[in-house]
Amino acid sequence: MSGETQTVVRSPWIVAGPTVLLAIVILLAIFHTTVLSMVTIWWTNGTYGHCLLILPIVAWLAHERWPEARRLIPRPDLRGLVLLAGAALAWLAGNAASVQVVEHFALVGMIQALVFTLLGWPVTRAFLFPLFYLVFAIPFGEFLVPALQDFTAYFVVKALVFFGVPVFSDGVFLSIPEADFVIAEACSGIRFLIATLAIAALFANLSYKSWRRRAAFMALAVVVPVVANVFRALGIVMIARWSNAKYAVGADHIVYGWIFLAIVTLILLSLGMTFADRKITDAPDIGKAPPGGRAPLTKELARSMIMAGLLALVTVGAAPAYGAFTARAAQETQGDLALAATAAPPWRVLPDQGKGKENWQPVFHGAAAEKLVQYENAGKRVDLYIGYFTRQTQGHEVVSMDNRAFNEPWRRADGGGAQIILNGHKQSVISVRLVRGLRNRLVYYWYWVDGRFTASPQIAKLLYAKARLIGGVQPAAVIAIASDFPDKRREGARILEDFAARLAPLQPLLHRVHGGG
Repeated sequence: MSGETQTVVRSPWIVAGPTVLLAIVILLAIFHTTVLSMVTIWWTNGTYGHCLLILPIVAWLAHERWPEARRLIPRPDLRGLVLLAGAALAWLAGNAASVQVVEHFALVGMIQALVFTLLGWPVTRAFLFPLFYLVFAIPFGEFLVPALQDFTAYFVVKALVFFGVPVFSDGVFLSIPEADFVIAEACSGIRFLIATLAIAALFANLSYKSWRRRAAFMALAVVVPVVANVFRALGIVMIARWSNAKYAVGADHIVYGWIFLAIVTLILLSLGMTFADRKITDAPDIGKAPPGGRAPLTKELARSMIMAGLLALVTVGAAPAYGAFTARAAQETQGDLALAATAAPPWRVLPDQGKGKENWQPVFHGAAAEKLVQYENAGKRVDLYIGYFTRQTQGHEVVSMDNRAFNEPWRRADGGGAQIILNGHKQSVISVRLVRGLRNRLVYYWYWVDGRFTASPQIAKLLYAKARLIGGVQPAAVIAIASDFPDKRREGARILEDFAARLAPLQPLLHRVHGGG
């Protein structure tokens, strides 16, 4: 009697699947604070509520590709360690500068690079779109809000003039005979734009094979929401006019707006279907499996996968370890916080000007010390504000989306940039025009970071990250000057320019504070 021994060929996915899933779980645990910040924003910020749907969509996309992808051979590719190291360094810089969005992008980049490192390019290519789609889970885009507000307000006014509607506009504030309106942050269209881009990217992947068609549809997905938001705002104003302010002036204008935008989304998708070149039933393009069938699992392949996973986790784990070390060093910074600043005659300090005098006070969260002084010159008044930070942590930063150059009830009308002469040198500043009833106020402000002045929030963040990670002046400050002006903005600008030119040097003052002298 004779028999044959049947050899069982074990798939490398038996090791590859659990290894990559466990590595991702450990990665998320290492960066749990970044994960928690993302989830908190999804849950609490209505602009990013759609992000809660991204992970289920990614899971579905991966599931759709798995039947074909399992025929591919997972092999570690150590070139991915370079990408992992780059993403980890980006996270470290974002963490040092307290820029959450950089941390979020870096975390997604680390997940993508980890898959490439452990499974290799053929498998990564098979799951390329699901991995890319993780980008839409990042809460990103609020920096566009002021520009979208200004854009919407400008074209609404132009349209009203075209239709012969009497309108008075002042930045984002609009008035017609029947009612007053403001293009607030919630009316900028940022929610619609971000959600539409996420929907459009999924639609483009499912409906098109051609990259040109995908690019054309994504371009439409950018233009259509922005233009549609202008028509939404215009429609609300026109409804208020036709109804004599009976409709579209309260909470109902939000309902009308979202109904309109939902219709626009359906029109956009219907338009996209007219040039679709892929059927919904077509299998995803994941590349071709190598000839010769499945490769067997060997001890060498299993060992290389596990070693690659360990190397990857050590690579990314070095970033938070070094970040924790620099954070402890930053806590040792001390300084004398008795701030003072003077301006040359004819400007003189007005006595007993406490915090919030004249109902203007910049809001910079977490400042270790704040100074607000009012100056006077021939009836003209200027407020000088200095907010000083001995060190910066998340939520207590000199540059933050939550910081404002004004408090309530002041409201931003418009903004931009300007230049002043400070200590004999040109200095770029951020310019914001505020309104409160009939009052107009012009504010110029700029930052002091790593011993330098800058008006760029991005450069301020980079300078602080550099100071914290490789040495420099870690304390930072924001300086603001503000003045009311009766009519023309240029009058307010002249007042601030004259005051800035006579302001005592601030660099030595801030360095003395840093040094404790």
